[in-house]
Amino acid sequence: MIKMSARFLLTLLVIATFCVFNKSVNAQPAQLHQQLIFHGFENVYVSSSLCDDLVITFENRIYRSQANALARVLSITGQSKTNYRTVKLIVLQNEQPVLALITDHDKLQAFLNGEISYQSWAHSATLTLNARQYHNQLDLCSSSEMDLDESTRYRPVFPVGLGMRYQLGNYDEPYRFAFDLEPEISLPLARGLSANLRYAIPLYNNFDENRHVRPALATLTQTLIPEDDIFIAISGGIFGRNRYGVHTALKTFLYEEVFSITFDVGRTGFTSLTGRPFFSTIEERTYNFYTLSADYRWRRYDLNTRVQFGRFLFADDGLKVEIHRHFGEVEFGVFGMNTRIDSNFGFFISLPINPSRYRNAGPVRVRPTQRFPVSYRYRGNDLSARSYETGIRLDHSLMQIYPSYLIKEMEKYF
Repeated sequence: MIKMSARFLLTLLVIATFCVFNKSVNAQPAQLHQQLIFHGFENVYVSSSLCDDLVITFENRIYRSQANALARVLSITGQSKTNYRTVKLIVLQNEQPVLALITDHDKLQAFLNGEISYQSWAHSATLTLNARQYHNQLDLCSSSEMDLDESTRYRPVFPVGLGMRYQLGNYDEPYRFAFDLEPEISLPLARGLSANLRYAIPLYNNFDENRHVRPALATLTQTLIPEDDIFIAISGGIFGRNRYGVHTALKTFLYEEVFSITFDVGRTGFTSLTGRPFFSTIEERTYNFYTLSADYRWRRYDLNTRVQFGRFLFADDGLKVEIHRHFGEVEFGVFGMNTRIDSNFGFFISLPINPSRYRNAGPVRVRPTQRFPVSYRYRGNDLSARSYETGIRLDHSLMQIYPSYLIKEMEKYF
């Protein structure tokens, strides 16, 4: 009888120990989940204990730099006491997977504890733009339907930027400028679907006749990722350069981020809603736009080369070559073109705007725009190789998460 009671008590003790341990294991993803939300990340999902690996999805609208955001998530994850061997982070943009980072949890902790160098950890980790395959595995290890907490849907961001137009070199007025305050609303509507509306409010203008408040951009844009290496974006509405219409961009990576092909096609007409044109006889027409671009990235130096050929705006057939690179968050590049209209060359620079971390202000967020771009053409008002802003930011957003760029940039944020 005593032996039976002892066995019974021992069985109860084993069951209780297992339940407490299992509860602790189940609590680990929940605690990590809450920490990520507390730090301002959105579209957060942390896999349950049914998964063999710890899988985390998140979207960054709180840090200006994607490298900064990824370093923060890695720090939070590595400092958490989890029993998973492998950590898989999936970066989302408008709910769509665009980057995956896979790392051994013990090595991540060893790096964060100063036991191994950043280079040793980075060499063991894997970063890839082929994130769709990892994201599709989530439903297989989820105990219920996968819901993203802190969803970005219907939660607008209000970036406020400064627009500039200028002309240098006229003898009567050697410096002519136009500055506009440009408040914008960016509203995610569904997975990959977003609306953008931007207005231009004149601050100073001795450049042209656009001295009135007017819309600068009004678009509805859908982004699709049908395969790991294929990105498609379709946009319609009011574009830049006094255009309206429909535009589609398709980008495919042939070898990681090293070599890619981009095809752009659009049809646009003229609208006076966004301003008064310089060359009315040319601009007030309907045009087709179609170009093919080949991009090569020299990863060692973050150097990007693009060769673009086809029909630009204003029925302008020809070739444009652009070379640019990152210096941290600063981008600098040079370009040249030879088209039916003319030949020209110039440079551009894109500067990050402070702060580097935005305030988590709830459902509505007003903040400065992330960057201030400046472009210079030797012939300032020529029409050669012109394009127009469409609301499609596929190239720029992907370039901020190229694995070779991120792995270098992240180190300074730890």
